Amino acid sequence: MNWEQIKNQYPSDHGIVLAIPDWESHIKAINEKIKYNPGWYANDQVEAQYKGPYRVHLERRRNYLKKTINNYHTTHYPTPNTACRIIDIGCGDGQHLQWLQNFYNVELYGSDYNLLRLRRIQRNPNITPSIKLLLMNILGIPFDNNYFHVILCNHVLEHIKDDSQAFREIARILSPDGVLILGVPNEGSKWWQLAYDLEPNLREISDHIHFYTAEKIHKLISYTDLKCIETKWMGYGLPHFTADSIFRNIDGMDDIMEKIGQTYFKEQASSLYFIIQKK
Repeated sequence: MNWEQIKNQYPSDHGIVLAIPDWESHIKAINEKIKYNPGWYANDQVEAQYKGPYRVHLERRRNYLKKTINNYHTTHYPTPNTACRIIDIGCGDGQHLQWLQNFYNVELYGSDYNLLRLRRIQRNPNITPSIKLLLMNILGIPFDNNYFHVILCNHVLEHIKDDSQAFREIARILSPDGVLILGVPNEGSKWWQLAYDLEPNLREISDHIHFYTAEKIHKLISYTDLKCIETKWMGYGLPHFTADSIFRNIDGMDDIMEKIGQTYFKEQASSLYFIIQKK
């Protein structure tokens, strides 16, 4: 379906399209999770981008995403008469929508499984109301095949039990000349598995189901009609989450660790990014 068809088929919550067949049960289930773990499911994600111990790392990730999308956009959509469809799958509180909206001639979409976060986006005066918002299950994306030119899926896949189905759905809606930018934590690496072993209680706080390495993502890609054209390791710290959050809060330390990590233990980064296209 295209956007107009989706709007006609599904109900809306003050302009947010509830594009899930059993949306009432879905919202009820998420609200229960918010009650059980409000910090994880309800904390403000926009504020975390610019404050706290990981602000430098998050800025580095953000700059990488901006550069990648800008390179694609300027190459494929150089004229003002051409619209580029972009979707941020798992957009959260709209932390990426705030800068994605600055690209010219784009038709911008934001989807998330948490209605609370989508409502926050609507209330954010820094985000344009022209962005199309929808409550969506990544395992059953309602859009037509080949619908989007740019798909951003940033630190989402590790939460999805059936990640193979989720990845097939993402691949299905990517246009033949489009680009998928996939970001996941590198938590399958020895460095960050050690961090979980040292603080096992953090596994319970997180709802991460998968602990990826670059090899695991490449294998996932191999089962689709997609190809990876770039793999990027990013973010280095101490293999102890509590100590790492203190350590990275020291001015300049994140940049120092990035240089050391890229030189001596590249594959033990905290984040992985993949630039993916159709074969």
